[in-house]
Parts: sequence; structure tokens; C-alpha cells
Amino acid sequence: MAIGNPISLTDNVASKVIRVLATNNQTVFTVIGGYRINQLGVFRNGVRLSNNSDFVALDGVTVTLVNAAQTDDEVLFQIQDDFKVADAIVSSASTQTINGDLTVTGNFYYGGGGAGILTTGGDGSNLTGVVNSLIAGDNISVSSATGNVTITGLANTSNVSADTLVVSGLSTFFGDVSIGGTLTYEDVANVDSVGIITARSGINVTGGKIDGRLGNYSETLNTIGNTASNVTIDVADGTYVTATLAQSTTFAFSSPQSGSLFGFTLQLTNGSGGPYTITWPSSVKWSNNVTPVRTTTDGRTDIWNFFTTDGGTNWYGSISLFNFVG
Repeated sequence: MAIGNPISLTDNVASKVIRVLATNNQTVFTVIGGYRINQLGVFRNGVRLSNNSDFVALDGVTVTLVNAAQTDDEVLFQIQDDFKVADAIVSSASTQTINGDLTVTGNFYYGGGGAGILTTGGDGSNLTGVVNSLIAGDNISVSSATGNVTITGLANTSNVSADTLVVSGLSTFFGDVSIGGTLTYEDVANVDSVGIITARSGINVTGGKIDGRLGNYSETLNTIGNTASNVTIDVADGTYVTATLAQSTTFAFSSPQSGSLFGFTLQLTNGSGGPYTITWPSSVKWSNNVTPVRTTTDGRTDIWNFFTTDGGTNWYGSISLFNFVG
């Protein structure tokens, strides 16, 4: 420890060097970016000049040589200044401007866990890499991004466009969500919806069961109309089938689900000019191996039920209601 005088630590020093070539008899030079008075070194052709004796620098902008320079003399200005991180990035400032590239090695935390706005400028099409992982606060708005966007934590997203959007945590989307491809839920225990869920092509439950009460239940009606001599009932078109027996007809069944219990109902009405015969698929099994007695009167309707547990290898059939008039 020093005796008599306390130790004083100097700040980190940042310096830069500006090089110019003089013109003939030039004495006044403008230092680009300015300088701090008494914190400037001046060199002429490699020789350091003395302040006041060889040059005058008192206004922070210009330097005046006592002896004029000659053509192409090299004049160097070594500018010294204190460097403080706080001068580069001021945490309390309302606006910060960084001219040039900003490279962050490590994590970039947007909003500091609170609310804020991330503005990309333009359409955001040049946002690559930097938005691959965003740790979001209360709100995040990305107008457009190329590549993948990952949002971790709570995020209220107003408009996100990206090749891949990965959301980890609770997210709220204001407005409509449009899915152009396949929406896949992986490892989701529960899906809670307040309102109506509309599935245009069907719901496939591969495991577990459906609990609860169905309101406004309906099934797709598969209407065949008048039968031909050969009719294939495609159960994928609907599990309640209606047909009019317009001639003797051989039926076939297709597209049953495998690996689970599957069935359909056939509402079959006798057309005029009968009675007509019915030939059922050989895969249909009847009670006591006897085909049930049906109604053959014109205009009368019977209700048939069929179910399978092995994907249609064996169908079990019955006539549940019959001889309806009109």
C-alpha cells in the first residue's frame, strides 16, 4: 500500500487513431469525431509533436500545427478517452441506438421478464437466427420471421408468422388461428374448450374413451337411394344408411374401422314391383345361423343393424325394427 497518498485507480482507457495525409503548407486539421482537450497525441511522419510547442488543440475539434506540413506528410491523431460500459448502454435511458452489428454470445432476454415491444423494422423478413429462441414476457409481437421461432414461458402473441412456431408454456392467441397443415398434440393430457369444437371429417380416438354428455348429437346420413343389382355400403360415408330396394340386390360392406367395435344401421325400404331378394355378404353372421325374416311388402321399411370387432372379417347382423309403413 502506498504511504502518504491514497491509491487512485484510473478508468479503462479507450483510444482510437485517425490518419490523414497533409496538403502542401497545411496547418489546420479537423479531427473527425472530436477529441478531449489535453487527451490528444499528435504525430507527424512518426515523430510525436509537443503540445503548445508544435501544435495547438484547444477547441476539441481542430488541431493547428506551428510548422506547416508538406504534401503527403502523414499526420496521426491518437485520441484517448475514458471507456465505461454505462456510456455504451445506459440501462435507464428511454432510447438506445446502436449503429452497426450487435452480437450476443449467450442468452438474449427480451423485456426482462416484463412487458415490452420488439420492433423489427420493415416486414421483419431479415429476422433470422436472432429470433430462434425468444424468452417472452407478458407480450411479444413478431410481424414476420424467416426460420423457426421458439417462445418459452407466458406469451400473448398478436401476430406471428414463421416456418415453425414452438410454444412452450401457456399462450394466448387473439383472433383466429389458421392451420394449413396437420395440428398435432403430443403428450397432451387434457384439451379444455369453452364453446363448440367442429371437426369436418371426423374425430379419431385411438386410446382411452370419450366421457361426458353429448348435446345436439347427429351422425352423417349415408343416402344410397334406389339400389342396383350390386351395392357396396361404404361405412366411411356415414354410419346410418338409407336405401330403397328397387331390384334384387347383392350387398357388400367396406371401410370398417379395425381394432375396435364398429357398427352401422341400414334403413331399407321395399320399392314397388317386388318382392325383391337380398343377398348379404358371406361375412355376416346371423343368430342361429338363420337370416331373419324380413318384410317384403312394397313401401314397408325394415331397420337392420350390423357390427364388427375384427375390421369386417366377421359382421354380426340383426333386424331390430321392421314393417314400418310409409
